[in-house]
Amino acid sequence: MKKPVFILASAVLSIALLSVCNPQVDAKNLPNQGQQVAIQETTQPVTDKATPAVLSSKEELKQGSKPYTQTGLATSILKSAKKGTLPYLPKDLGIGTSNELIFQLWGKDDDGSSGPYLIYGKYHTEIELDSTDKVVQITSYRPDYKKLKIDQVMKEIGKPTKIQDTSKDAPNTAEATYTIKDQFGDENHLIFLHNTKSKQVIYVRLYVESKADQIKK
Repeated sequence: MKKPVFILASAVLSIALLSVCNPQVDAKNLPNQGQQVAIQETTQPVTDKATPAVLSSKEELKQGSKPYTQTGLATSILKSAKKGTLPYLPKDLGIGTSNELIFQLWGKDDDGSSGPYLIYGKYHTEIELDSTDKVVQITSYRPDYKKLKIDQVMKEIGKPTKIQDTSKDAPNTAEATYTIKDQFGDENHLIFLHNTKSKQVIYVRLYVESKADQIKK
């Protein structure tokens, strides 16, 4: 009568030894556990690797303009300048805009200043106000502007009104200035500061001489 008990005990011992020597046996016999692991792997939170691209798109939308292709960028800059503004800026931001509207669009500048110089690093933009708190100068350091070369600019929009050597202020630099009429008939000055050796554009600036400040003089 004790023989069956001995056989049963031996069988249990054999299964236990097999499980220790070959752990995969348990995994094969536990399909539900495998399914649970698979579910956990597919439901892990998404990393933030894609976040910068999303934020970049939102930033462009907040600034109020569609992205431009590199080809024809100089033409787009000139076209916007004739309207008293620059590409990528919010619709109502341009020459003559009040500081109140700027603060509504972008808030206070990086230094919390109310003028006359406003710096917005996030938007690669610097703004100068006149004595009446209206915009008279916009300077943009956008990365895509820096991919432009002055030769390409001239090929697209023609020769500038004048080229001024600015090496005294910054080595190997010059300003290519286009004097244009805006939609109101006022003269605006569109400037491409560039490196005279690499020919790369450093920044794009649009400015107008303030009538209010001229009267004061």
